[in-house]
Amino acid sequence: MEGNKKFVVDQGGSARGANISPEEVNQAVKDIVNWQKTGIPGFVPTQGLNEVPENMHRIVGLMLKQHNGGINLQETFITLSLNQIRESAELCRVSIHWNASYIPFARNAEGEYFIVNTENGEVIQWNLDSGVVDQLCKSLELYLETFRNNLLCRKLQYLGPDCGLIESV
Repeated sequence: MEGNKKFVVDQGGSARGANISPEEVNQAVKDIVNWQKTGIPGFVPTQGLNEVPENMHRIVGLMLKQHNGGINLQETFITLSLNQIRESAELCRVSIHWNASYIPFARNAEGEYFIVNTENGEVIQWNLDSGVVDQLCKSLELYLETFRNNLLCRKLQYLGPDCGLIESV
């Protein structure tokens, strides 16, 4: 019966999860940076690294190879350079909420971090005082792809350094 067919609508790539290739991650980062070159006044991308430590999370490593920090993410979060990642991890270790499997990859001016949990790949928002503030995405790959898609679909707009990239109204 034709009337009994059901359609499933993809709600933002949830089925892709970790099925996003390194090439797709690289393209997502390139697209984010290209948007920011024209969408954020004064944005100048940083140079990428030739090599990253072997123990670095592979997606954070891909980001660092393209740009050693300085990419604007949602709100006022900006990706960290390799040195800033090391310094931030050292600083965060003093918190009772810190987990050795965490890698900070972005920070805002208020001292909150975006962290990838290497145990499960999840991206979280975290701070020294209370630990996990929010669970953002099930993988860094999916976070970057979704963020890029939202930029390119004009679902985000840049409102200056105090507000950063927020949802369009």
